[in-house]
Amino acid sequence: MFEAGAKHTGKFREMMRGISESPVIAAKADYTPFQAADLVAWEHHKFYTQISKQELSSIRESLKALGGIPNKWDMYDGKALEEFLSRARASVTAAY
Repeated sequence: MFEAGAKHTGKFREMMRGISESPVIAAKADYTPFQAADLVAWEHHKFYTQISKQELSSIRESLKALGGIPNKWDMYDGKALEEFLSRARASVTAAY
């Protein structure tokens, strides 16, 4: 799932080539259940950006609230995402 009109839509399509026949590119309003995941991603991105710039004075209340929800969240940097995609491609290729 990738939001239509987002800045890196083309790069996303390129990365997904070979893993998925056609990644879903759609208007955010068409997939409202994903908005929760989008909020989690945004909160974490803001948090890690503030840490990297040493601008974090306190943790946002909204992020604290999200932390109280049982979860298993992971964070991927560019290298880890490439490794994940490489394993996924290999898995898909082996299945066919």
